[in-house]
Amino acid sequence: MDDGQSADGLVILTAKISDPSLREEFWHHMENLCGERVTSSIYEFSIADWDEGLWNDEIQWMSEFLEGSRAAVIIWEFDRGKYSRFSMGWDS
Repeated sequence: MDDGQSADGLVILTAKISDPSLREEFWHHMENLCGERVTSSIYEFSIADWDEGLWNDEIQWMSEFLEGSRAAVIIWEFDRGKYSRFSMGWDS
C-alpha cells in the first residue's frame, strides 16, 4: 500500500531572517497560508487548489517584504513530477 501523497502543488520554503520583528511578521504571514511549520525555519504548504495568480501574489509579497532586509528565503515548488528552486533576498 502506498501512503505517499502527490507532490504536485507542494511548496517548501526555508527562511533566514535574523531581525526578530521581521521574522515574526514573516512567519505570521506564512502560517496564515494553511500549511505546516516543519521547523523554526521551514514551512510547507500546497498551492494545488489555489486560484490562478495567488501564488504569484505571494511571491510578490515576499519579494517586497525582503527587499533591503538582508534576509533570505529559498523556495522549492513541485509541479507535474518536477521541481524548481529559487531564492529571494540576501541584499548586501
